Amino acid sequence: MKDALAQCDAERLCREAHSLKSTSATLGAGVLSEAVKKLFCRGIAN
Repeated sequence: MKDALAQCDAERLCREAHSLKSTSATLGAGVLSEAVKKLFCRGIAN
């Protein structure tokens, strides 16, 4: 995600954020999943 952000690659950043959100939820890291979800939704809205 850091590289995608540095390269202003919104599509890649979106894919990687979605993967992080899903993986963290699967592993039981609800707080991380919710935080990424909020950022992901903001990114889609913009």
